[in-house]
Amino acid sequence: MPPVKLPAKHARDMMVRIQNSDGQYLARDPKAWSFSEDYTKAMVLDFSDDQIAEQLRVIAKASGLALQAVPVDPREVHESCDRCGRVEAASEVFFDGRVFLCGRCRKRAPHRSARR
Repeated sequence: MPPVKLPAKHARDMMVRIQNSDGQYLARDPKAWSFSEDYTKAMVLDFSDDQIAEQLRVIAKASGLALQAVPVDPREVHESCDRCGRVEAASEVFFDGRVFLCGRCRKRAPHRSARR
């Protein structure tokens, strides 16, 4: 399977899972990289920021391993609040440059002054 070529206008903010020719997804357990048939265990990567197209080309050229990027439905992408641990849709979580905050914790967070 050749890597998926995502349209440039969609690839910019596209989150993907990496899939091998057997339909398994790239996963990482605490000790090693592996492939899993369970997509919920798959790593979710940023297609653009993680340079997935280039990474897949390099892997294919170096090892002959055919991997493809499979787009993730945006409704499946979640983040956890660094303060309380609540898991919410990524679109509902705020990143202040240091931490991810859910709506509740963001309201409780002290506002940082623009001047320091």
